Amino acid sequence: MIKNLKKINNKKLYEYLFYIALFCTFFIWSLLLRFNDAPDELGRYSICQYIFNHGKLPHGGDIEIRLPAWGFSYAFQPILPYIIGGILMRITALFTSNTYFYLIAARFVSVLCGVIMAIFVRKIANRIFTDAVWQWVFTFLIMLLPQCMFMFVYVNTDSMALMSCAIIAYAWLLGLDTAWNSKSCILLSIGLIFCAMSYYNAYAFIFCSIIIFTVFHISYDKAARKIKIDWSNLLKKGFFISLFVLIGIGWWFIRCYLLYDGDFFGLHIRSVYAEKYATPSYLKP
Repeated sequence: MIKNLKKINNKKLYEYLFYIALFCTFFIWSLLLRFNDAPDELGRYSICQYIFNHGKLPHGGDIEIRLPAWGFSYAFQPILPYIIGGILMRITALFTSNTYFYLIAARFVSVLCGVIMAIFVRKIANRIFTDAVWQWVFTFLIMLLPQCMFMFVYVNTDSMALMSCAIIAYAWLLGLDTAWNSKSCILLSIGLIFCAMSYYNAYAFIFCSIIIFTVFHISYDKAARKIKIDWSNLLKKGFFISLFVLIGIGWWFIRCYLLYDGDFFGLHIRSVYAEKYATPSYLKP
């Protein structure tokens, strides 16, 4: 028993050291990376700056944040990471007026997303594999992929999208193992909120969550030779998850609907601005 406790303690120690090492790597990298050396960081960071300067969310077509080449800004899409970045910049401004530290504050959102993703990747590994070696191989293959690591050192929404996917995937495993207990439902809800408020390209995880959750409550009764649906849990737990998610994301899409003439996702209005303001050589047919 003492040996088992030592193994558990050692395992936890290695995990904590791994998280600390990742945090230091991401944070130091974010300190050293030159501004706008990452894809479109200027356009992304301008939204954080707008929130920092004005204390409110921008219109996606505001000239202050609009990308001259494309004619629109990233603010037409969900911008939760930039909102948090703007808030961290305001907190940083209480201690310094150095604009370099404002940039680091905005990048810090991505750094935190990377560490949180690592925590959930480890949780997934521990559930999928029994062998400690394979658990670490799985973790390293995901978290130490250079393209993945780079996402966590500059201002972007991809970092939160990746983090949300890890949370959602772990919620799936936990839900399947526990018949969707309260913890798994809450985790799934949190993951879906972060996913919906980060990047449209990650929305496949939202659709897969609906399918996995629904199919879990459907079974085949061999004796009666018919399909059975556990409507009670499907509706009760499904309503709880849906309500939780709607509270977290509803405000954003209602805002888009009101601000962009009924365009919930801001995609049509973005195209309109591209047609109107984009540099001709950049505008796609």
